[in-house]
This record gives sequence, C-alpha cells and structure tokens, in this order.
Amino acid sequence: MSQLTQNTLQRIDKWLSNGLSIDTMFPKLEQKYRMQLCYEFYKRWVQNNDIDPKTTCRNIARRDYALFMKQAGQGNREAQEMVMALHIDIDDEGNIKPRTITELTNDVAVCNHIIRFFMTDESPRHKAMYLNSAEWLIRTGKQQNNDRAVDKGMQALATVYGNFLEEKDATEEMPDMSRIAITQDVSIVKRDRVNYTDEYKKKMARKYGLTAKDMQDIAEEESLQEHNEKVPDYMEYMEEVLDDRAEKKEAEMDIPEEEGESEKEGGDDE
Repeated sequence: MSQLTQNTLQRIDKWLSNGLSIDTMFPKLEQKYRMQLCYEFYKRWVQNNDIDPKTTCRNIARRDYALFMKQAGQGNREAQEMVMALHIDIDDEGNIKPRTITELTNDVAVCNHIIRFFMTDESPRHKAMYLNSAEWLIRTGKQQNNDRAVDKGMQALATVYGNFLEEKDATEEMPDMSRIAITQDVSIVKRDRVNYTDEYKKKMARKYGLTAKDMQDIAEEESLQEHNEKVPDYMEYMEEVLDDRAEKKEAEMDIPEEEGESEKEGGDDE
C-alpha cells in the first residue's frame, strides 16, 4: 500500500470544509474506512490529547475487523465487500490479522492532518461552508424552479456579505469646510481651552480704564508677536502692557507735584 498523495490530503480538506459525505468524497471502500477510523480517533483525541494515534487506530480497527468478519459470515453483503477491500484475514492461530505497519502509518498521517485542520482558525472554514450551502441552494433552486430555495440562498449570501453595503469613507463624515463662515466674532482661545469672549475683554478694559483705541493698540502689538514660536497668552500679555501704561501714567502724574512743591519751597525762601 502506497503512502498518501497530496491529492488525497486536498480531498480530505474539501471533505471537512464543505461538509460532504464520505461516500461522495471517497468512493473506494479502503479510503472510506480510513476516514471513518481517523475521524473517530479525532473525536477521542478532543477528549484526551494524550492518546497515541497508532495504538488507538489499531484498537479501533481490531474492533471493526471482528464486526466485519461476523457480519460477513452472516451474509451481509456490505460487510463482505469491506472484508475484501481491507484484505481482512485470519492467521494460523485463528485470530484476525491486525492492520499492517503501512496502513497504520497512513492512518496516523491522516489523523495528524485532521488535527491540524481543526486547530487552525475556523472562521474562514465556516464562512466557506456557509457560502457553499448558499450557492447550492441557489443552484438547486434554479434547476428545480424552486423560488423559495433561491430566495433562501440569496438571503444567506446577503448575510455573509453584510447586505452588500460598502464601507463608509471616513472623509465623507468630515464637515464641509467650504460651508463654515468665519466671522469677526471669533474669540481667542488659550491652549488650556479657556475662552476669552469680547464681553470679558471689555470688562478688563473698563477695569484698567482703557479706551477703544488702547485696545486696538494692544491687539496690534500682540499681532507683532505672532512670529514667535511660543503662542502668547492674551490676558497675560494685556496685563503686562496695562501695567506698563499704568506705571507711565503714575510717573507722569508725579512730575507736576514735585515741580509745584519746588516752586512753593522757593517762594518761602524769598
């Protein structure tokens, strides 16, 4: 008995992916039995990962061989065909011969292949099975003029592909900047998100006794600082300018008082 071919492994994948029957994918009785044997091993392996595939397959085959021989002796035609296909025989001591080393080696190869198949991500496999079922419904429904089957298949396809809705482009959800009008009422916003409104700036102007022209001069002086990398704080800058102006005014107010006192002192001397 030769080793497993790549074509056989591909048929195993197709059998497991599409959910087709063993009889459809493996018409030969020898291959059919191997798939049944290895799939039973896999179900046992799921319950206990420590079992040995060669020992387990040998024990399963010993049980099945005895059953086939018994049923074949009773005239069961299917059992007789299986005995012939698997070359089941009895040794000189009257015992049923076990599976050969080559057969067990191929059994182990199929068992490992099935394990690797189910250990991978199952979502693509499930999607493929769902799609195949939907396409089968549509194809069969058209052949038999069964509108209900076609409709069910189309609904299944729509479910897989999200009702064929295209993904939204994030740029389409952005606002249309051409429709945003920037007026003169834009207020200055600090980096800490504090918004100085026009009313607040007018309040500060009244507090420091500034006129509209003074405020305009402050704004012009601030605009000259825009070339600096650091963004200036509007209120700190305005307070510094106002403090400087207040100091200048106090200095100007102090000069006449000193001159008047000096003239008064001079008159007393006379």
